[in-house]
Amino acid sequence: MPLNRGGMGTIAWHACNAMMEAGLLHRVIAPETGAAGRLEPLAQDLPWPFRKAMAAMNRLRWHSAHDAWFDRWAASRIESGMDYYGWMHQSLACIRRCHQGGGRAWVDRGSVEPRLQRRWLVEEYARHGLRRDPMDSRAVNRMVQEADETDFVVAASTLVARSYREVGYPESKIVVNYPGVDLKVFGGVERREPQNRMRFVFVGQLSLQKGIPDLLRAWKKLAPSDAELILAGVVPPGEESIILPLLRDAPHVTWKGHCQDVPSLLREGDVLVLPSAQDGFGLVVLEAFASGLLVIVSDRVGARDCVIEGKNGFIFPFGNEGALGERLAWCLKERERVREMRKEARETAGRFSWEAYGQRLVSFFKT
Repeated sequence: MPLNRGGMGTIAWHACNAMMEAGLLHRVIAPETGAAGRLEPLAQDLPWPFRKAMAAMNRLRWHSAHDAWFDRWAASRIESGMDYYGWMHQSLACIRRCHQGGGRAWVDRGSVEPRLQRRWLVEEYARHGLRRDPMDSRAVNRMVQEADETDFVVAASTLVARSYREVGYPESKIVVNYPGVDLKVFGGVERREPQNRMRFVFVGQLSLQKGIPDLLRAWKKLAPSDAELILAGVVPPGEESIILPLLRDAPHVTWKGHCQDVPSLLREGDVLVLPSAQDGFGLVVLEAFASGLLVIVSDRVGARDCVIEGKNGFIFPFGNEGALGERLAWCLKERERVREMRKEARETAGRFSWEAYGQRLVSFFKT
């Protein structure tokens, strides 16, 4: 990911800033660092021809080869014995390089343990009649090797941490560091005035992994005439035959496609719904809280750690379409209560700032 341009790249940017402020950062290596900002003096990225080659790998969906190649290139620029912090699936060569001279390695993991992730996704695909493996076995094996060889796995939630402990990794090897939210971006502008037409919002890939079929079927059963379901995201290749018919059949659904302005979209909503089959955290949950939305998440969303049942949102068992429908129906019935829950949602977001994320990260290195 390019540094500081969304997703993992933005999390990495905040991690690097915290390390730099603590005097711990020696170098930042990323495929592209044009948005590094204050990190620019310490940033090193791929030469332009290599970036073009890696972009081509991504277009061809050669993600495993892409990440392994970048890992080897990054490792060649690390001094033996330096401590290392990186991301799962892109760190095996770097871990081994730092260990050559006695350095320590931390590897960040934003999803559940890869063998469990693969099993959950295979089960979900099978539930909808797709008989294929959603994860490259080489990628799974590589991530298992990284977890085996690194000194610490940094989990994005207790869901992720528990998935590693349950397959035998020692408690001392797993640490949890929740990501943060930019309160100025997502909480700094006034929301729209409450209206009679309630708006439920989903942001992310319209995929089986994100639980979209369950959401659309639950919504169709409710068929509320005084509410709207807004979906922002794209349908991944190979899942169109499942997702698109459900989209066409569900009433009062607005599909916006890829969303360029998530803060504005969230400020127009009342409830965020994230019914994922597997989400190691789900940054959009914190962004929704900061924007004053309550949330409905499945119990396979790591950000459930931030949800206080009945106070700022609800948690339902993944795959239980009826339970999801009950939460949606409650929101439609208790509209005044939904508005009252906005205060608790914003207060929750305030406890998950990027500053707090950085402080926890720095504490790992000093222990």
